[in-house]
Amino acid sequence: MTAKSNEVFFGKKKQWSEIKDNLLRCYLSPYMNKILAHGGPVRYVDCFAGPGRFQDGRDGSPLIAVKEIREAVGRSHASSKDVKLYFIEKEHAAELAEVLGRDPLIGEVISGSFENEILPLAKRLQNSNIFCYIDPFGVKVLDSKLLEEFQRLRFNTVEMLINFNSFGFFRWACAHEHIQIDKETNEEFSDFDDDSDQVVDATEESLNRILGTSEWKETIARYNREKSRNRFAGREAVDEIAFLYWRFLKDRFKYVLSIKISVKQSGKAEYHMFFVTRHEDGAILMGDSMGKREGQMQNIREGGQPTLFDVEPEENNPYDVIDHVLEDLRKKGRSRIHLKEFEAIAYTYMTKFIPETDLKKYLKTLEDVGRIKVDRYPETTPNTGRKSGFWEEGRGKSLWIIP
Repeated sequence: MTAKSNEVFFGKKKQWSEIKDNLLRCYLSPYMNKILAHGGPVRYVDCFAGPGRFQDGRDGSPLIAVKEIREAVGRSHASSKDVKLYFIEKEHAAELAEVLGRDPLIGEVISGSFENEILPLAKRLQNSNIFCYIDPFGVKVLDSKLLEEFQRLRFNTVEMLINFNSFGFFRWACAHEHIQIDKETNEEFSDFDDDSDQVVDATEESLNRILGTSEWKETIARYNREKSRNRFAGREAVDEIAFLYWRFLKDRFKYVLSIKISVKQSGKAEYHMFFVTRHEDGAILMGDSMGKREGQMQNIREGGQPTLFDVEPEENNPYDVIDHVLEDLRKKGRSRIHLKEFEAIAYTYMTKFIPETDLKKYLKTLEDVGRIKVDRYPETTPNTGRKSGFWEEGRGKSLWIIP
């Protein structure tokens, strides 16, 4: 980030930042409740922390995380509460340390860049439950090699929330390929914060390292061929780039949830947030959290504010996703699947989310009408001896869906 863009970005907190931080906020509370109950040390890492507070007085992600995690720790009845927060910040480390103060939850404020500091820090934090919030200014620091090295380290659980500026990559790639972006696409994505003043530094290798592939070249070439006759060519290219990054993450983590952040008022500009985890509980927690937020976000949409959920109609029916997952399991010959695994897979392929209770209600409806069968253990209730009808797992209960 240049000095000028850095100053502008941390001046007044923009709607983009507010929505991204709200997404972080709505996940941290249920995450901490769950992870503290499971036990083991918890380590939260904000990889691009900033100064902690914007110049207009609004909290940045570090203060939001400290407040949410402090409240969760205070509520928890866990016997062990080994929780520490770490912050990586290149430009504002001293200011951030002053804003955070001497809170006992603070592990360390690290003065340095993400690309230089994340692996040494992660090596120190091995054998913990780690959550990384990765919200860079632009995309050039999202080096796939760093993620692959991180993946080799040993943690009890790993969760990451990653902001991927898909249009920033698109702009960078077009500059490298000497392709002019059409006026309509530029206007559609005009509200973006990115490092576009640095796109001249793009190399093919650096672009490949972000997505873990060179397939973006064909995406950009196709956009160049179609932009004169297809007014949506730019948007399609941006979405395809986001898909390539989703696929890269999916090859390395079992569950990857894609969350679009859009602005309804000025058009359709969007970021893509990706939540990655290897664990069913993490995917279900995030999907459920997003589903519970949908009602609130609908009110924001009607006021012309940014929204997490502004997707095309053909994309946004979560019940179709559930049906498609069941059909895919049938085609693959899966005889049965645990409920939690099914829920996590379904959330991975949703673009609009529903609460977990609604997902289970739909599955129950499918069972009632005979479209799926369900095996439960125990098969009968201990008190009445009647056939079990529960829709949960754990505490001696198991449930398998037979697609």
